[in-house]
Amino acid sequence: MSMGFIIGGMLGRVVGPIAQDWFENETELGKRISEKKIEKQRRLSEEEHARKLSLAHISHEDKLKEMQYQFELNLQKAEHQMKLQHSQWEKETFWKHCFPLRNPYEVNGAIHDSATRLTISLPNKQQIVPLRVITALKDSANEISSTINANISLFLTNHYSANGEHAIISDIGAWKEDTPVNDASINYLYTGLKGQPTLVVVPTFTDSGSIVKLKMWSWGLGEELQYPIGFNFGWFDIDAIKRQAQIDELKNFYSVLEKAGIDYPNEALKKNYAIAQMIDKKGVELNQTEINYLYSVLVGQIREEEIIKRANKRTNEMVSSILSCTTAMYGDAYHLSNYGIKPLLPNLLPQMYIPIEFMPVIRDYYIALINSSLLEGVLTLEQSIDLSLDLAESIKKSTNNCHIITSVCDNVRLLNSNTTGNTHKETIVRLRKLANSENDTRLIEK
Repeated sequence: MSMGFIIGGMLGRVVGPIAQDWFENETELGKRISEKKIEKQRRLSEEEHARKLSLAHISHEDKLKEMQYQFELNLQKAEHQMKLQHSQWEKETFWKHCFPLRNPYEVNGAIHDSATRLTISLPNKQQIVPLRVITALKDSANEISSTINANISLFLTNHYSANGEHAIISDIGAWKEDTPVNDASINYLYTGLKGQPTLVVVPTFTDSGSIVKLKMWSWGLGEELQYPIGFNFGWFDIDAIKRQAQIDELKNFYSVLEKAGIDYPNEALKKNYAIAQMIDKKGVELNQTEINYLYSVLVGQIREEEIIKRANKRTNEMVSSILSCTTAMYGDAYHLSNYGIKPLLPNLLPQMYIPIEFMPVIRDYYIALINSSLLEGVLTLEQSIDLSLDLAESIKKSTNNCHIITSVCDNVRLLNSNTTGNTHKETIVRLRKLANSENDTRLIEK
């Protein structure tokens, strides 16, 4: 009984699909039902396929958009990087090939505006911007160039310290040996130091090195400029300075011989002494051309090595002093005009070897500076008189040329006519000391 049931169930499982297949394929109703099922399956397959295609298309579009975005982003990064590299290349090219100084000290932050100027604080809490002084004189320009650069550097370091109230940053001797000194190099220098007050001294040796022409460039000294200002300061004759130095050393030699009671070693020296005495003798009617001729003959006969050596040293010191004074004059003007700081050079003149011919240049410059500062209200009348007297006293210690001293005192006398009281009396006392005698009333207010 149980077994028959099991067999019957198994037959049902086998016969069922056969009957179903016969129904679907052999009867009309079965065929229609089968076709509908197939159509439904086909439609569902198509819909699924369309859905998958749509999803694939959307995914593809999304990927394309993402790729486009990444491409544009990478392109922007590449362009930015290229600009940075180009900018860095331009900067490195400028500092390496265009900037005329040896050390491009602002390569990581060039000075371009007043906001980034180098400033220092004085003990009195005053903030000042140092003046940068650059001498565009290569050591190879002349046999005495390296000595001049060294002497100017020493002068500025000793008297115009970058940390003091007369602050000057010295870039003496920093000019590249392989860079020409011309308008283009000055403009490149201006580009790198636009925001820093700067004075560029450009000495040029001409006529086989016997003449020095002095040109100056400046910017940032208080005026607004688009380009640096260049002007010719003047020129001086090194041969004339050397000749005067040789004569002075020769006279010193004669003085030592006479003091020691020693006769002249040779006839040439004796003849030279006679010529020097003739030139210096008062009352001898010789014009300047004749005097210069005698000097040239006198110097031409000097053969003593020690005298020539000493004269060459004095010549170098005189030329260096001219250039040192020039930088100091403009440094004093900058600090007085911008910060009211008293000029320093007039007090230094007695310590320097300055040709007598250059003294009037110094005198005229400081008289003009003092008078203009008085008019602009930078100096009071009493301060102007005091500075003028300081200048006159300093010149008198440096040279006993009455004409140079008198012209300074004339300016003091004109200023002094407007003062009264103790200042007036003190000025008279100082003028009397400057006078050659108590009767020299030209130096004293009547």
